[in-house]
Amino acid sequence: MKRISIICILLWFATNQLIAQNGYWEAAVGPYGGNSNIIPTNSNRLYARHSHGFFHRSTDYGLHWQPFEIQSADVNAYSEELYIAPSGNFYSLVLKQGGNNWAKYLYRSTDDGQTWELRSNQPYLTHVWETPSGNLIGYDPSQNLYRSTDAGLTWQSVGQTNLNMSPYTTTISFGSGNRILLADWNGLVYSLNDGQTWNEGGDSGSFFNQVTMTSSGTIFRIDNGDLTPGSLVHLSNDWGFNWTPANISLDYEEYPQTIMEIAGGRLLMTTNTRIHYSDDSGVTWYVLPTGAERANWFYTSSPLPNGDLIGQYKDATYRSSDAGATWTFSAYGMKLAQTKQLALLSDSVQLAVTSNGLWRTADAGDSWDRLLPDTGQYVYTTHPVAVLNADRFGAVLGQNLWWTQDGGQHFSDVTPPHSLTRGFLFAANQNQLFTTDTLGVVLSNDFGLSWHSVLPGEIMVDLEQHPDGTLFALTAPFSLTTNTRLLRSSDGGWTWENIVVPGLQPTGFFDLTISADGELLVNGLGTHSLKIARSSDLGENWTDSVIPDGYAHNPLTYNALDHIFTAAGSNTQIFSSVDQGQSWYFLPKYSDHASLMNSLEVSPSGRLYIVPSSAPVYRSSKSTVNGGYIRGTVRRDADADCSTPDAQEPIKNWIVEISGAEELVVNTSATGQYAVFTDTGQYSVRTRVAQNLWWALCDSLFTVQVDSAQTVDSVDFVAIATSECPLMTTDVAIPFLRRCFDNMVYVSYCNVGAEPADSAWVDVLLDPYLSLVGSEQPYEALGNNTFRFQVGNVEWGDCGQFTLTVHVDCDSTIIGQTHCITTHGFPDTLCNPVPGWSGATIQASASCQDSVVRLQLRNTGTNTSSFLNYIIIEDDVVLLQNQKQYEIGETFNLDYPANGHTWRVESQQEPGHPFSNLALAFLEGCGGFQTLGYVNRFSVNGWEPSIDRECVENTGAYDPNDKQGFPLGYGSDHRIRPGQALEYMIRFQNTGTDTAFTVQIRDTLSAWLDPGTIRPGASSHPYTWSLSGQGVLRFQFDDIMLPDSNVNLAGSQGFISFQIDQKQEVPLETQITNTAAIYFDFNTPVITNQTLHTVGIDYVTAVQDVKKPEVPVMGIQPNPASSQTMVGLPPGTERLMMFDALGRCLRILPARGAKYRLERENLPAGVYGLRAEDRKGNLVGVGKVIWK
Repeated sequence: MKRISIICILLWFATNQLIAQNGYWEAAVGPYGGNSNIIPTNSNRLYARHSHGFFHRSTDYGLHWQPFEIQSADVNAYSEELYIAPSGNFYSLVLKQGGNNWAKYLYRSTDDGQTWELRSNQPYLTHVWETPSGNLIGYDPSQNLYRSTDAGLTWQSVGQTNLNMSPYTTTISFGSGNRILLADWNGLVYSLNDGQTWNEGGDSGSFFNQVTMTSSGTIFRIDNGDLTPGSLVHLSNDWGFNWTPANISLDYEEYPQTIMEIAGGRLLMTTNTRIHYSDDSGVTWYVLPTGAERANWFYTSSPLPNGDLIGQYKDATYRSSDAGATWTFSAYGMKLAQTKQLALLSDSVQLAVTSNGLWRTADAGDSWDRLLPDTGQYVYTTHPVAVLNADRFGAVLGQNLWWTQDGGQHFSDVTPPHSLTRGFLFAANQNQLFTTDTLGVVLSNDFGLSWHSVLPGEIMVDLEQHPDGTLFALTAPFSLTTNTRLLRSSDGGWTWENIVVPGLQPTGFFDLTISADGELLVNGLGTHSLKIARSSDLGENWTDSVIPDGYAHNPLTYNALDHIFTAAGSNTQIFSSVDQGQSWYFLPKYSDHASLMNSLEVSPSGRLYIVPSSAPVYRSSKSTVNGGYIRGTVRRDADADCSTPDAQEPIKNWIVEISGAEELVVNTSATGQYAVFTDTGQYSVRTRVAQNLWWALCDSLFTVQVDSAQTVDSVDFVAIATSECPLMTTDVAIPFLRRCFDNMVYVSYCNVGAEPADSAWVDVLLDPYLSLVGSEQPYEALGNNTFRFQVGNVEWGDCGQFTLTVHVDCDSTIIGQTHCITTHGFPDTLCNPVPGWSGATIQASASCQDSVVRLQLRNTGTNTSSFLNYIIIEDDVVLLQNQKQYEIGETFNLDYPANGHTWRVESQQEPGHPFSNLALAFLEGCGGFQTLGYVNRFSVNGWEPSIDRECVENTGAYDPNDKQGFPLGYGSDHRIRPGQALEYMIRFQNTGTDTAFTVQIRDTLSAWLDPGTIRPGASSHPYTWSLSGQGVLRFQFDDIMLPDSNVNLAGSQGFISFQIDQKQEVPLETQITNTAAIYFDFNTPVITNQTLHTVGIDYVTAVQDVKKPEVPVMGIQPNPASSQTMVGLPPGTERLMMFDALGRCLRILPARGAKYRLERENLPAGVYGLRAEDRKGNLVGVGKVIWK
């Protein structure tokens, strides 16, 4: 019997190795172990894939393991799925775009994934397996099965199934006589001739953990104990048409897991607590006597070629060489154990507790020895180790407390008389131990020989000792373990007093630490934010500050320089402060996989260790105390003579970039200050002005040398005003437009000039289908749906915002139609001449004139223009490319038939123009609305700072907590021009059950975006923003008081928008991706969807007097529809794909015949695109369905 679960490994299989290679972090330095998926081969080679993207290889049947990396099969892959075959060959299914279609490419590697060869790109496979004979079986999204006898070069169709295979619910088994069984939650299919033909089997059950076949053909099904009532093990001898319950006696809360057939036909079955065996083909079962450590999950369903069994026990790999009677730890080399606590006795000597026991290393984690196994029942803890010195230490393993006086050579069981309820253990004062039993916190002052109750009914979750001997502890009552308070003891822990920290809630503490010089540091809940508080006098007086991006239960630690470290809210980065919590910045990412943190530790030499709760241990590659400070200010020189002593006015929110051994980006504070701690080396420090025509820097770039540890290099920047006039910029944001409803519009403005803007105003031009309902800001109507809003005097560097309410017309609009709003801030004129500009200005317009679309370009400037390129685009096809020179006042018209498509004209702007480099205009719906959704695929703005235009498709509803990137980009890979600026909008909604007091949005920018060009825009609520570390952008909404959606649907929503430029010379075909994390108070973040843009020259399909290829438009009736509709399918259709307005593929549906019934399911109202493809992936039909 041989069973193989589908191994589906996406493109991020090496993510953590790559992050660890960013130079700052070293991955996998903890004890041996870790949850793995072991893949056997027909030889002595085994492979292990771990949940966080690491790979290991064994050449001695799993006795020892070595890490290795797998190379990508195709650097242009959108995603990859890896399958390791019994022969040792690696196969990779690569999804990428081929021409205008997506295709799957099959690659093979014969050298453990180091080099790859392309085998085929047909058919479109989603799964592949290798049979014992060496042939391949494939499966496609249309439920077809294929077979290859030449390692994937060619494929033959061998049938169709009723299975809907998923990597998580599908298994394949091989029996004697070329029998193959495929099973998922939809049923079974089987083959009797090595996959040449297939037959439908019976029912597999709705929810199973495993379906497997023995060599004789008996099929076993182990059902999920949480989801399936009744018997959990069934067997069938007729391919699943009839199932018989197995005769097995299970204890309470004992659940079967896996079945293996060993030599002689004996069957073994693991449960979560025992191993059972059967010698009558699974009819009756008996308990197999084993040691305390034994597999509770088999990695394979047959022994290895040498007869050994391999399985998992407590998140580590174990082996048996005596048919399952005894098991030995077999994860040596896999340093991926989930570590509960790491104790650093020195830089070299460390102790750690994992699920498999107490470990010790004497070489800083290069190798580990297990001092004690953990065979007891699980007890929750994040602090199971207590250390007095290198000889005296102890650990809680299961429900037992073990102590050694001789460095781990011998251990004594010193468990308190009343059993432990938590696994927390602490030591103090050379002879004292503290832990928690069923009565509360107990104390021993004789190394566990006797115990005394000191805090009845309490749990001790942290204990720290001050240099003067005073003890500080965090405790909580049994009934409410999150209601943690801070206590102090001056008599060695026999009596305790409560400590109140002003600014923090009295029972809302999360972690506690004490620096080497005796400063006490705690973190906990403030009124509406997470705070840290510091005390230098044993807790009598405190100062507090806000942690801007923390998560409630994350740990704290100091280094020798009193730098503070804590986990950022996403649990993938570390937040650091070098000024006692007054300002913070991010260290580089250590992982892409979020995991709560058990602890942060700093070694005596200053290296930082991260101990996540569900990931391996990470360590900084260098000491956190080796380096120096770079800090300074950015100020305005009042008399513009570049004399630093005269520069007094601070400039806030200017970007400072620090490049060298580390790359850091920060923004200046309200006082114009910045500060970072860097490694030794040479650095370039620069800042950039917001508007080159208004500002200049006396010195924009400095070079500093951080020569020795703890030095301070001050780099101050002085800016002077080159244009003594204001400049009003605007940003308009429309979170969503609901047709037939009133909608909020948000307009922000800033004076980025060098002088105050007196009596400033903003003009707002509304789409013809929108009507102004009102605004709290004073305004006047100017006609032509244009309104002027007075905003008063605006000082330089200041910003403001106002809102207005608009109504989307119901009778003259359709769902999915695009509506635009344009804002223009005043004053917007130059007060100095612009060198290198002729004075010509090209303006573009588009208008609907009965049966004609008129696209117009006009020179409104004061001089003749240069020869400028222009293009005309219909939907997403360039119909015309040419160039023209314009005289003063000349108008150039281009007329096209009003066919209901989306038309667009773009022209280069006159070289040297102070504001704009592109003139553009567009028009949707002239002659009806035959096409929708093309406006936002391209830019809607020409980069004029005073003018902003926002275009939004109206809808019936929208999903909360999402991210949008504009322009959307053309095609499935969302192509944009090189250098195209991007505007992001992040929408959020409180879908919880209570008011959110604070909302924070964290956006780790793509490496291809330039942090120095960030332009924060309009928002739903007042906010502050900051930029730190490796380009981490943070928006903070304090005291937002956001009600939950059940109480106030409209009030529960919010958004933030910002603009940013690409970096210079981004390579063509680069993909710019971006996500954001949204934090409501101290809850786990909500991660938005990922936006995608691809940088390319040929970003639209360019044709010259060539008609678009004719693709049949599918008939859809009814349309619009409420819950379902019928789609007429073109001949040859094999699959139907549905896309939303952002181009995201929502469904891939097998579809054949003349018609297909399309179900709405839970989709919100709106316009959705349909694409029909044949079996080769060719486009055979298109259409759009409108859900009411």
